[in-house]
Amino acid sequence: MRLTARAGAGLFAAAVGVFFYAYSFDIRQPPSLSTLSGPRIFPQMTGLALAALGLLFAVNETLNPTAFPEEERPGPFDYKAFGLTLGSLVLFILLLPRLGFIIAETAMFGIVAMAFGARRPLQAFGVGLIVALIVYYVFTQWLGLRLPVGDVFRNEPLRGALNFFGWRP
Repeated sequence: MRLTARAGAGLFAAAVGVFFYAYSFDIRQPPSLSTLSGPRIFPQMTGLALAALGLLFAVNETLNPTAFPEEERPGPFDYKAFGLTLGSLVLFILLLPRLGFIIAETAMFGIVAMAFGARRPLQAFGVGLIVALIVYYVFTQWLGLRLPVGDVFRNEPLRGALNFFGWRP
């Protein structure tokens, strides 16, 4: 048995999962919430799933190494997609405090979709907006986490619109 690069990637994913799980206990949680709800549960579930799947992948790849037929070998590295994805992450970090989670996430999702070949920008950013709204709602209403709303939502008309839908920024 030999540890392949793909098995090493599985072990790396498992280590990242353990890291997420361990550091999820540093997240403050109100005492009124049980251990099965609140801001810790999502990082803990993600960490455990990533650790388990990474370990399973590493074991499977070690016992049954994947051999790529010549016609299925990975193509050349796509620097444009990588650059746009990395740039969208940097843009997300820069936009988050000023424009808030919803707008920053919409921009990041749309740019990443374009980087991976989306042909319709309006549709990509529209789906990004829908995903951002769902994530914002789940994290703020179900998990009790406060995501940044940004300075743009500090004015009264936009706050009123969010309050109309039952969201308290």
